[in-house]
Amino acid sequence: PGPLDLLLGRLAVDRGLLSRAQVDAALRIQQGESPSAPLGVVMVEAGFLSHAQVESLLAVQLVGADDPRVAERRSSWRLGAVAVQLERATAAQVNVALREQAGREEAGQTWLPLGEILVRHGVLNADDLPALLLERDLVKVLEEFTAS
Repeated sequence: PGPLDLLLGRLAVDRGLLSRAQVDAALRIQQGESPSAPLGVVMVEAGFLSHAQVESLLAVQLVGADDPRVAERRSSWRLGAVAVQLERATAAQVNVALREQAGREEAGQTWLPLGEILVRHGVLNADDLPALLLERDLVKVLEEFTAS
């Protein structure tokens, strides 16, 4: 599967667990009411999926983690999490940027790194990006260390 095939909403639709309309509704809820909540949590709270179904979809995402394109996307997600944690961006701003990133790829446009999108949106300053990227890389090393 390609990186976009591993997005939680797409996985749910492809497996017949949700309709595209339900995914869109969950994304609207996430964007409006719960911008810091992961999409899987929003889907459970909205009654669209069970916890077990979300866990199953997350397991499918992990299987695709060996794909270098997926690793690149995970790096973007990690940068978004670091930016929110360090209060350089809000979860809503990161989610908008991640949706733009996925939409660009889905439309066949050039994939852009999350940091570049956040700078284009005026969320991050280009001068702050190197420090955030370093922090992201440290988080990755810590994740790999604790997983082994």
